[in-house]
Amino acid sequence: MNWKKQRLHNLIQRLDQGNDVTLRDFKSAITSDEYEEYLYRIDWKNQINSFSYSSGYEDNLKKGIFLHNKSQSNRFSKSVRTKFSNQAQLMFEKALIELENDYIQDPSIQMSYDRQLDFSTKSGFSLSPDDMPHRVTSKSIDNISGDEASGRITKKALKRATLQISLDNFDNRSEEQKRKSTQIKNEEISGEDQVRIDILAEKLKQLKKK
Repeated sequence: MNWKKQRLHNLIQRLDQGNDVTLRDFKSAITSDEYEEYLYRIDWKNQINSFSYSSGYEDNLKKGIFLHNKSQSNRFSKSVRTKFSNQAQLMFEKALIELENDYIQDPSIQMSYDRQLDFSTKSGFSLSPDDMPHRVTSKSIDNISGDEASGRITKKALKRATLQISLDNFDNRSEEQKRKSTQIKNEEISGEDQVRIDILAEKLKQLKKK
């Protein structure tokens, strides 16, 4: 196995065993493009809590979820649960109105939520906790953004993911380098042939003059 490829295997194994990999070792094992992508993902993780969001939506969403949970409880009669369910849906409707208004004012709040904010149709979101947009930093089980998008992924996990991507791309990258090397060599050979042709052409001119 190529020693560079083996090194990627070794670094991944070190992380899987619970040990860390120094930034120097990590950076030297991957390509410059892969390292830039890693820095971008770290930057996202660091900035995610500073993204703008709709506070009015968040307040009404929490109230709606609270009422929805009460409507699912057997501690209350059916009629009371129905009342709570209706109140929850009203809060969800109010929350979406707040979110749409804030989105119109500042479309960048999209970055704070786990799904596309599409208000083009009224049926864009159903009035239930699992279908309502959630902040990517939310710990709700209905947050569909995943660990990396939510900022919960660790730097160690990001290193491991980047090393795995580099390993997966290694063979393709090696083939591409071989192809480019062959192409350059062929171009050099073609250049040498052209020099020979020019020399012969010059000699023929001199012979004709004689």
